[in-house]
Amino acid sequence: MARLTKQQLDQVRYVSMADFSSRIDQIEDIDDKLEFAVAYLLDHGRSNEEAPEYPIEEAIHIARMKIADASAKLKEDYKKGGGDLDTAKGLVNPYAKSEKEDLALEMFLVSPGSFLKGRAEALSNEIRSKNWMDQEDAERKLNCDRLRVNILKPTLNEDLLDMAKKPTPLDVQARLEQAYGGKEALQRAYHMARPSFFAKLFNTTSLAAKNLDAVYQAFFNPDHALYGNMPSMEKAAKEYLAHVLPNYRLAENAPLPQEKDLLHLSASEQARATLSINILKSIQAERAMEDNFFEMMETYQDKDIAFSSLPASSRGVKEVEAPAISWCQAKFQESIAHDLIEEEASEKLIDEEEASEELIEEENIEGLTKQDAVDNK
Repeated sequence: MARLTKQQLDQVRYVSMADFSSRIDQIEDIDDKLEFAVAYLLDHGRSNEEAPEYPIEEAIHIARMKIADASAKLKEDYKKGGGDLDTAKGLVNPYAKSEKEDLALEMFLVSPGSFLKGRAEALSNEIRSKNWMDQEDAERKLNCDRLRVNILKPTLNEDLLDMAKKPTPLDVQARLEQAYGGKEALQRAYHMARPSFFAKLFNTTSLAAKNLDAVYQAFFNPDHALYGNMPSMEKAAKEYLAHVLPNYRLAENAPLPQEKDLLHLSASEQARATLSINILKSIQAERAMEDNFFEMMETYQDKDIAFSSLPASSRGVKEVEAPAISWCQAKFQESIAHDLIEEEASEKLIDEEEASEELIEEENIEGLTKQDAVDNK
């Protein structure tokens, strides 16, 4: 499969982390996955239309999880092909020909904040060096500068490592959202799976269904003892499948039911069974990722990777750098770009004010017309 081009990466825009997870899974090369993740994360928060559904820290965590997923899959394939995993233990990509080829992946896993800060600065400088910046360029540059100055601070690496160690539902939630196509789609699926009001009223809901609903809510409730508890969630999902599918086995490695196995169930039972299957798939993927991730963290914990030590391509710069434009030229470009953004906002405000004035004028005219009618009576 052809590698991603610079032009394709420049067109990457943040939509949602479910969109990110779906698209990154379609990319074969792990280095391309990393480049896609960088492009996606550096666009986080650029649009002022609405705030992203995940704060940048959680978005980075999810992106790191997907790179660790890819690493685990590569190592599984490498082992099946007769490769020695002990030799490749210190690599994210077991097929890397040297550690230098693997260094950017390693830094993204162990120091994602520092890696992204370097890439944000590189992209900002790249845009600044253009002969001309349009509004899109200006917005991207401003966002990179905002991220590297205000967000991507040295303490972020430790915060992200703590986030990875704590038993929170973030990873499982992200995987479920990907399975259903987004946060809202997951919420709709869950509400379809919940026992209805009348089922609760007449006590016609099975104990397994009630338990699945209770554990699901507890899993996402930070005040509950079962918050982020995967074994409890896994147990509830398996017990529900065993309840509606008598042939389903509760064994650890039992194959999950297929869509055709659910056709005889009612709509609500299908919704719960599908949710249970997606829960189990998400937990299985999370466990496979975690084993590899924490093994790599242990390997890299004493490794201080400097951004400057990465190959030029991994730092987001060309091997032969273009001559920098003058400071005055850069400042002129930035001022023009800022003016473009401010002009657009000003025009929008003027349009809104004119529309408001027209409405008030119409109401005044209507009021006078009504008063004249009264006076003429």
